[in-house]
Order: sequence, then C-alpha cells, then structure tokens
Amino acid sequence: MKKVLLSCLSLCSFAAFSQVTLVQWDLANIGFAIRQAHDTMPVVTPGPSGASQTWNFTNLNSHTVDTLTFTNPNWLPNSSSFPTSNLAVIFGSSGMYAFARNTSSDFKILGQYGDFGLGPMIIDMNPDEQIMSWPSTFNTTFNNTSGMDVRMPFPNPPMDSARLQSVKVKTSLVDGWGTVTTPLVANLPCLRVREMNITYDTISIHLSFPPVWQVFQTNIDTSYNYSWWTPNTNNAYGFPVVEISTDSAGNVTDASWLQAAPTQSGISEQELTPIPNYPNPASQSITFLTKGLDVKTIRIMDVSGNLIREIQVQGSQVSLNVESFAAGTYFYVAVDGSNTMKKAGKFSIVK
Repeated sequence: MKKVLLSCLSLCSFAAFSQVTLVQWDLANIGFAIRQAHDTMPVVTPGPSGASQTWNFTNLNSHTVDTLTFTNPNWLPNSSSFPTSNLAVIFGSSGMYAFARNTSSDFKILGQYGDFGLGPMIIDMNPDEQIMSWPSTFNTTFNNTSGMDVRMPFPNPPMDSARLQSVKVKTSLVDGWGTVTTPLVANLPCLRVREMNITYDTISIHLSFPPVWQVFQTNIDTSYNYSWWTPNTNNAYGFPVVEISTDSAGNVTDASWLQAAPTQSGISEQELTPIPNYPNPASQSITFLTKGLDVKTIRIMDVSGNLIREIQVQGSQVSLNVESFAAGTYFYVAVDGSNTMKKAGKFSIVK
C-alpha cells in the first residue's frame, strides 16, 4: 500500500509540474526594469530538450549589463507611428526603444526607434515579429514571418540612397520543461523555448540616373535562440532567466541571464506626477519649477507623440519660449541622468 501511495504521489507531482503554463502577465509590465547580464565568452551549451530536464548555468559570467525598462508607449516620442502598441521597452540610456503589443494571445514587436549608425530613424516591422504565444506550455509552437524595409539617404554619386530589406522566418517550439539554475536562482521550474530563425537580407542602392534600384548584396543566415521562462509570480522575473544563441553549426554566439529580480522603475503611468509650471495656459513662455527634482532633461511632445523640443535642466527652474508653438495641448516627460522617466504632464498654448 505504501509503495502504491508513493507511486501515486509521484505521478501527481509529475503531472502538476509538467503543466507549467506561461500567460500574458508572465512578461514584465509597465513600471518595471530588468537587469540582463551578458557573458561575452560563454562556455555553456543549450543542453537537452524534453520533459523533466535539469539545466545548470551557474558558470555564466557578467561581462556587461543592460537595463530594459518597460513603460507606457504613449510617454515616448513617435508613439503615434505605433497606435496599437500597449507596451514599450527602453534600452538603457542609448536613446533606443522598441514598441510592442502584449495581449492574451501573443507578444509582438511592432517596431523600433533609435540611431542605428545612420541617424535617428523609425523602423516599422511589417509584418510584426512575434516573440511569444500565450498561453504557452510544453510543445506549444508557432510560425511567424516578420520583415522591415528601411530606406536612407546615401549621397555618394551616382548613388543617392540605400535600402535594407530584411525578412525573418521564425519557428518557435516549447521543447522542454524542468528546472533551471543560474547565478541568480537555483532549481527554478521553467519552460524552454527553442527558436529557429532564417533571415534574408537584401541591400540595394538607388542610382540618380537612370533612377533605378539595384541589388548590391544579399545574405541568408540561420540561427537558433533558446530561452528559459518561468511564471512571473509576485513580479519576481518577467523575462527569460537565461537566453542562449547559436549559429547554424551549434556554436554558442551569445549568452545572457537575469541578474536581479525586476525593480520598480518609477515610470508607471499611475506613478508619474507633473512638474509645477506656470503660466498654464501659456502664450509666450512657460516655466518649470525643478528645484529638488532629480531630472536632467525635459522632452516636449505634441499630441501625436512627436518630439519637438528638449530642455536641459540646470538650477531650480527652466523656461521654454513657446511663441512659435501652435495653439493646443502639449505633453512633456522629464528624465534623470540615466534616461529614466521621473515626471510627466501636459500644458496648453493659447494664441
């Protein structure tokens, strides 16, 4: 009888644990910051797939660290280009960020903004890139084709512009479950997601005369990405605890891991408070009272979310000439020296 009871308990435990399920809220939400460490010389491997696996990554090192801040896209410039976005991710203090949409069925990247070496630009994903399917459990799979088409000036006669077209074909499979150990946490119940990505890149140049596009270079690349996810109980994780990328031959090209539990970033929409300012409405100038506030820059945006002015904060107050502003409502966000948003509000211009 004792053996039968122990066998039943073991089966029940196996069944309960195998039913790890990830849903929409297992991704970090607005107001949280993630610290992700990168091992630039990893000596790990993705390990096996399948049920009841044990993955141990305690030998991962931290050579560089990135901070990912999850915020409301409406507080960022250029949000009007992504009207269906309900989540944005700021990449440290680089001035680069991604617009995303997280729903009960999936998590997708809609586009990005930043300076990728050719000046600030908006990159629209078309179609969008799917990152996760919700709910996800063992053997959940999806296929996704995403793309982007970026054109930029390239004044180098007889060429006047260049174009990058990229298509990514992704196959994602939750190919394992078990426990994962990292430098942060031990024996954490998790699911492992395996992605195969085939990327087709085409670089073209445009000739001034005759006005025609010519293909300059094409490239096809295959890579694999493995990520270990765990339920975001009490906002303790909210992001893969480990990510490993390999090339088509299986060589590890990158490894990263969650260095600390997510922290409150202080930029949740509900927590943002305005900076005292006067007069409001204004017609000629508006003054922001910044004494005692941990802010370095105030960014002014129109109702479409377009950035129209940046003010560097020095001293106890700073004034902005608004004589050239059209009548209407304007929004502002104030950030500290690490590009973390601290204050936000709006003001009106009358003529």
